[in-house]
Amino acid sequence: MEYKGVVSLICPLLLEEQSFKITLSGLGPQPQERKERLWTPTELRSWLGQDVPPLMSTQVPPKQRSGNAVPSQVPLRTHVYLELQGQTQTALADTGAQENVMSAGMAKKLGLQVHRDDPSPHQFENARGDPMCTTGYTTVGCQFKDQPENRFPLKFWIMPKLVVPLVVGRRFLEETSCLTTFRHRLKKLKAIGKFTARILHLELPRKRLQCRIDGQMVAANPDTGSDLNLMSGWYARRSNFKMRELEPDHQYVEFADGTTAQLSGVVRVPFYIGSYEETAQLRDFYVLEGLTSDVLLGSDTLEELDAFNSYGDTFFELNEFDARCDFHYIRWVVKSENETLWNTPFSKIEFEALESGK
Repeated sequence: MEYKGVVSLICPLLLEEQSFKITLSGLGPQPQERKERLWTPTELRSWLGQDVPPLMSTQVPPKQRSGNAVPSQVPLRTHVYLELQGQTQTALADTGAQENVMSAGMAKKLGLQVHRDDPSPHQFENARGDPMCTTGYTTVGCQFKDQPENRFPLKFWIMPKLVVPLVVGRRFLEETSCLTTFRHRLKKLKAIGKFTARILHLELPRKRLQCRIDGQMVAANPDTGSDLNLMSGWYARRSNFKMRELEPDHQYVEFADGTTAQLSGVVRVPFYIGSYEETAQLRDFYVLEGLTSDVLLGSDTLEELDAFNSYGDTFFELNEFDARCDFHYIRWVVKSENETLWNTPFSKIEFEALESGK
C-alpha cells in the first residue's frame, strides 16, 4: 500500500505485521522532492510518542530520551594474525586506512631497522585534523599461517606514540583478499573487563560509503578500526538532531597518538546504506566536535551489515587528493573518581578471540 503526503495514516498501520512503503511528496528543501522508505511496524513503534513521524524527521529532530547514554556493549575489534620475524603478531585491520603503521616499540621488539631517509615522509592526521608525524619506515617479511609458503615484504610507517602495536590498512587487506575470499583471517577480539573504545582511521586516497541518515544522503567514512560510529558536531547541528548526554565515564575518547577529546553527546537516527528501498535501522552516532568527516562508520556497524561484500557497489573514491593521511584512531577513556584519565595500556588488556569469517 502507498500513501502520498499524509503521514497521519502511519499510525493505524502499526498493528499490521508487514513492511510497507510510504511516499512523501512536497516535503524537504525541494518542492518536488519525493522520499520513499521501507519501514517495519517494529521500527515505527519505536518512534511512538514523537510529534512528527520519522519519515519527516529531516525537518524535526527526534525527542531527547531521558537519562544519560552509555555504550550498549564492549566493542569487538577486527584483527589479523601475521607472522613477522618468526613471531605471531596481532595487527589491527583498518579498512579506513591505506598505509600500514607500526609503533616504535614494536619495531624495537622485532629488531627491525628503521629507515629515516625517505625524501617525502608521510604526515598523518587524527580524527580532528591534528597532524601526527612518522619517524621513518621499516620493511619486514610477512606471511599468513594458512599460506606459510607465500612470504612477501610489507612496509610499515613508524610512529613513536602509536597506542596500538600494529595496523594494516585497506590496500593490504584488499591485495590479500582478507575482506572477501579469506575472511576467515579476520578475527574479532573482545576486551574483557575495563577497556577504552577506539577509532582508527588512516586513509589515502579517501574511500567513502553512500548512506542515508534520517533521509539525508551522506558520504560516510568506513573505518573497521573504529569501535563506534561518529558524527561531526557541525553535521549534527545542521541536521537539527537532538543530542543525549553521555555518562561521565564515557565522555572521553583517545586518539592514535594518545591525546584525548571530549564527546558532545550521542544521537539516535534512522540509518541505512544505499537506496531508498532498504529498511532503515536506528543507530547511535557519537558527536565529536571537529571531526574531519560528517559521519564515520565503526567496525560493529560495518561488520553487522557485511558492508564490504553486500554493498560493494555503494563505495566510491573522493576526487580530491591530499598528501596527508587521515589517521582517526579513537578509544574510550574512563574517567576515575579523582578526575584523572584512566587508561589501560594496550599490551595489558586481555582479549577473547572470536571467529568473524563465514
